Amino acid sequence: MKTLMTWLALISLGALAACAEDKGPAERAGEKIDETVEAAQEKTGAMADDMQEAVDEARQEASDAMDAAGDTMNEMQDEASDAAEDMQQRAEDAADEVEEGAKEVAEEIKGDS
Repeated sequence: MKTLMTWLALISLGALAACAEDKGPAERAGEKIDETVEAAQEKTGAMADDMQEAVDEARQEASDAMDAAGDTMNEMQDEASDAAEDMQQRAEDAADEVEEGAKEVAEEIKGDS
């Protein structure tokens, strides 16, 4: 009986060892699923990285565009201010000329009287 049990144990061990070497369809399918999931995770991680990079670039471009627009607005404001000052000076000069002309005319009228 002891010998029979020993033989059964050895046969069982051999059967288990044989099963470990040959993968069944379920185990192969499981490994294929694992490989597919890992590949999908790698691709989605790369896609997420690419998307984040695109968002960062778009954010920087928008910031640069806003800075440029602000600079342009400041330049336009400076030019408008300069033009207003120039117009004011011209108006003052014209008023001075008119005043001088009016004084000359007034003196001529006084002199003719």
